[in-house]
Amino acid sequence: MIGRHVEISGLAGRPDLNGKTGRVESQNPNTQRYNVLVDGSGELVALREANLHAAGDARRPPPPQPAARAAPAAGAAFAMPAGGVPDPNLAALTCALVLVLVVGFSALNAALVSGVLYLALSAVRREGGARGAARAVAQRVAELSLRVGLTPAQFGFLLIAAAVLVWNLLLRGGSSSSYGGSSS
Repeated sequence: MIGRHVEISGLAGRPDLNGKTGRVESQNPNTQRYNVLVDGSGELVALREANLHAAGDARRPPPPQPAARAAPAAGAAFAMPAGGVPDPNLAALTCALVLVLVVGFSALNAALVSGVLYLALSAVRREGGARGAARAVAQRVAELSLRVGLTPAQFGFLLIAAAVLVWNLLLRGGSSSSYGGSSS
């Protein structure tokens, strides 16, 4: 199925994609979903095989009936999308602005935190959920540790040490102790 041009149908969580076409880029064996690059938007979405049909195939199932929805409330432009994962670009930008303007982070630290948020949300969208994203990250980390030649315990220790260092530098400002001497 990889490389085929398909039409998307039968999605209840993202009805905006029903009827759109795209190309199957890859398959995630952990989640049994295909990564489809949607024509026009360039969005990469993880979909089940049941929701993919050869473009122009008349055998696809009818689209699901949408549930009755209330009128959008004020501020609906910032509401959570139907899939439950906000747009990574908007979320990262909002995070950076809040960290700089409200919390008082430096622009560099806010950019680093927002970049991590962007990568996490993108992975959740691409892998079809938080579990799929966590599984994919764990698999990539395991492959990387083997390539580097570390045991999983050694690699885990390095990751924890890096997390503590980042915590110290970003959230505590890097001034954890003074090494003797007086400043009088």
